Amino acid sequence: MGSEPPRAKVSRIEQAHMYLDGELNEPSSTPATYGLLDRIFTDEAIGFAITNELVEDLRGRGAFADPNQPFPPSIMEQHPGPRESFADCHVYRRNERALARWINRFADILGKINRRPTRRGWAANQAGRPIAGGSVGGKPDVLSYLKSDLPGRLSSKTRFEWHHVQAFIELTSGKDKGPITYTAATKTWLLTEAQQLRTFVPVASFIRDKLRFTLFDKAGRQTEEFSLANHRRLTRLIAGLAFCSDADIGYDETAQWFQGVPVKIRVNDTDTWFTIVATLFFSPSIRGRSTIIYLVRDPDGYYAIVKDTWVDESRVNDEASLLAKATEAGVPHVPYLHSAWEVPARGVPDHTDNRRERDILKVQDQHSRRNNGRAVRERRYHRRILMGPVCVPIYLFKSLPELVSACIDIVTGHKALWNMGILHRDISLNNMALDDLSALLDHITSDEEESPSTSRRILSSMASTVKEIISRRTRRKPAPRSAPVTAITSRPSRHPRDSHPPNPRLLPHPSIPQNGGVVLRYRGGVLLDLDYAILFKTLERFISHHGWTGTFPFISMELLNPPTGDQLLREEPLVHSFKHDLESLLSVLLYMGSTLEGPGRPRIDKVPLLVHKWSGFQTDAADKGGLKASHLRDSCRAVTEQFTDYFKPLAKLCSELYDAIFPKDSAAREQQRASLSNVTHDAFIAIMRKHLAKLEKSEQKRKVDTVSGLQAHTSFTSYLLSSAHADAQTPVSVPHEVWQSEESSFA
Repeated sequence: MGSEPPRAKVSRIEQAHMYLDGELNEPSSTPATYGLLDRIFTDEAIGFAITNELVEDLRGRGAFADPNQPFPPSIMEQHPGPRESFADCHVYRRNERALARWINRFADILGKINRRPTRRGWAANQAGRPIAGGSVGGKPDVLSYLKSDLPGRLSSKTRFEWHHVQAFIELTSGKDKGPITYTAATKTWLLTEAQQLRTFVPVASFIRDKLRFTLFDKAGRQTEEFSLANHRRLTRLIAGLAFCSDADIGYDETAQWFQGVPVKIRVNDTDTWFTIVATLFFSPSIRGRSTIIYLVRDPDGYYAIVKDTWVDESRVNDEASLLAKATEAGVPHVPYLHSAWEVPARGVPDHTDNRRERDILKVQDQHSRRNNGRAVRERRYHRRILMGPVCVPIYLFKSLPELVSACIDIVTGHKALWNMGILHRDISLNNMALDDLSALLDHITSDEEESPSTSRRILSSMASTVKEIISRRTRRKPAPRSAPVTAITSRPSRHPRDSHPPNPRLLPHPSIPQNGGVVLRYRGGVLLDLDYAILFKTLERFISHHGWTGTFPFISMELLNPPTGDQLLREEPLVHSFKHDLESLLSVLLYMGSTLEGPGRPRIDKVPLLVHKWSGFQTDAADKGGLKASHLRDSCRAVTEQFTDYFKPLAKLCSELYDAIFPKDSAAREQQRASLSNVTHDAFIAIMRKHLAKLEKSEQKRKVDTVSGLQAHTSFTSYLLSSAHADAQTPVSVPHEVWQSEESSFA
């Protein structure tokens, strides 16, 4: 293979913009939505009415101008003659601290007039210093914090973390509004990364003599601009940010929060609160599903899994309905459903249209995402499901036989779903697991001993997006502090080590009885995440040449690079089938064999790996599909040659699985297209069972050799000790048969 041309370096800012372009998924010319501020910060939410009389009272009290601190809002006073612009004001030279002081003073005057205490304060302590702990450096010009989170008096040395930031304000004197859009989006992403159940984030931007109010939620962003001379709207903005409840600025009301961190959660309409033990998976995003998976414990001590996600309304069959069908049928080796819930907000099911007006929705249809050339407005519903079992990632297997056995279980579960008319469509490393509650708790405990104050991401996402590049390749260590500073109370640990019971109990399967204490030889494999699954026998079908689903390193070559042109016209439309999923499972094995040195141990050498080249973006899917095909063409030999020593015994298995999907001298092999193959689930299972038997024999032989070596070592050591006390001055004579035993065992 020829060497690839060197790639141009991509700066951290360019990486962030590339990711945010996909996150926002909308043109920069999205129309302003008048009335957004009134819709979010209503008089009822604030606790008092914003009237012209209130604004006049504020003017009389000097709220809009502080003679001791000549900050730009003073220009909004009605002076005779031409009014000074924001850019011309000499104090507008990155004067974030002056803005924070003015907002705090304004809010205090509002509180005195309406006899209401202000819930939040404003500070500019991080304007010149990035907040520690984020994926990239973020410096909010002015941030809002909950006053109850601050143990003492705020000083210039107080340092904040992202989970304390409730909202923020950006300042700019430039005319170009593009950079501040990316700035606001980047910092919003960092905030949602730290505050997992945040439903939306309000952001204010001072742009010369304008003020832009932006709302980021799971269906995109909305903006409204108005002049700073509009005192009534400015008053509503500050009043909303200072006095509204946490739920009115985007905190999930079905969770109990502590300093921006959810510690308990509800899963149904009852008042039962489940304790969040650990975060197993979190996909932070400004827009999209924002999937979160928690390990939770109910008041009776039973453990379960909670999955929180924002489901697109276009999904005819969402994960909850498919899990309900599988649970009722008793399908093995897939999750089972306990309950599904539409998360409420203010007494109604929470969805993104709750924050949009009907007339605005018609306008947004012209600026929404595109699907097959047709404009589709995005509407997402907040769903939460309670399910089991509790698993550990498959890369925490204990032996190669257990890994292969788990893969057999997963293919068995996939076949059972297929026979019910359900296709998974997203087999990946994160979606393959082992059923083991105790091991997961042990993993959490050991992880906490290393870093008890950081959030858990046991099932970390693969390096398939720029988000991963930002978080792993450009992570910067916090700058050393030259002097002691006051810090707000750090993030609480949601899973203290002494809270795990010695014999943890799992919420039982609704329809399948317990195994009665039967000890299994290996832990069972489980196929997780039916987010992208479909009922393929219904009207909902997935045509790959219009798009595809899956995780990049594991997507089928044919789906990445489908037929085009005349070839497409001659054939039936390409449909995602179980054969493509079986190819994805093979990709998982190839990826693990190349990137792991053993169970849960990442490869540490610097060898350039072919599997790392399979990750990319949707725009270069065809190129990645062709590259992957060139790597696998010779029965995966190019990839298996890069296997670590521990995984070398799986090289033959991977080659035979590849030959099963792409038989030699077949059209499927020639074109690298799984849809042309005759492979079946049973053929895959038969190959893996054959290699499982070989691996078990090798494992048993290795154990016998180890025991024999230990016995020989013990006999040799005992002979030396028994002979030593006879005559300490006489050299020890070792019988020939003992030495031969020792030599043969340790050769």
